[in-house]
Amino acid sequence: GVGGTRLYLRKLDAARLQWNAYFKAFAVNVWIIIIGLIITVPVLLTLMRYRKKRCNLFPLALEHYSDIWGIYCQQGLSVFPKETSLRIVYLSIFISALVSSGAYSASLISFLAVSSSYSPFNTMEEFVEDGSYPLIVLKDSPDYHMYKTSNQTLVKKMMALMKPVDLLPRSYQEGFNEICTKRVAFYTHEAIRRAMVNKIPCEITAINTGKTETLGMALPRGSEYRGLINYQIRRFGDNGMLQRLGYKYFTEHHRNELTHPSVHLQGVIPIVAVLIAGFVIAFVIFILEGIFHASEKNSRNLNKPRKF
Repeated sequence: GVGGTRLYLRKLDAARLQWNAYFKAFAVNVWIIIIGLIITVPVLLTLMRYRKKRCNLFPLALEHYSDIWGIYCQQGLSVFPKETSLRIVYLSIFISALVSSGAYSASLISFLAVSSSYSPFNTMEEFVEDGSYPLIVLKDSPDYHMYKTSNQTLVKKMMALMKPVDLLPRSYQEGFNEICTKRVAFYTHEAIRRAMVNKIPCEITAINTGKTETLGMALPRGSEYRGLINYQIRRFGDNGMLQRLGYKYFTEHHRNELTHPSVHLQGVIPIVAVLIAGFVIAFVIFILEGIFHASEKNSRNLNKPRKF
């Protein structure tokens, strides 16, 4: 047999960060809890202080939102409250922000610092659902005939992603070269990949299709050599000769060269975007703080007793 069939694609470099990579450090429910705390805690603090001081509600709420946001950005308070109830709330927020920031930083740094490659898909269903990778097989091969005549739903969907027949590769080497130079997926056998591993110009990954292919020898009908050949094949399997031949012709020689690829613009765009977004948010908060302090100053001037 030639082993299982695989869908081969080029590995994606981890340096090509996805835009949502910075949100994958936490699960969705954790983000919901953090955002809920940032929204609800300032409201609670505003109500607690408003009942005691009876000051302007909107500036007070804005001040608390700024404080809570600053705490989650690892900033301190300009004035720590004297009331015990407020201190308990702020201390709880400080602890939750410290734990959240530590966990987020550790997860994000491990994601950014570890250089690795990964597969864009894990299953055939994910490949079909994405639909952004054209499918190629060897031209005029049994694999192409299988896709063309199959009645299975998944195979029909994959056939819809097949390149035109005149653009299909004519050799396995051409197919693997196309993986490394274009955004395509190559359907072939695992034994072919092992036989050509040293001729593939890039790192590739595979999706298991769950199918196993076998080969046989063509003999005349009723040939007297059939039993002898079957016996010898079984004997070679028992004494390890088939395994030895496999090691001889299908041995993978891993590349041990240490390479340091340069970082392209695509890899740093998300980081730059986060930096710019931080500056924009800081500028907006700065404007809001200026408006708040100006309104607070005006209210103090109005409340001062006038001297005649």
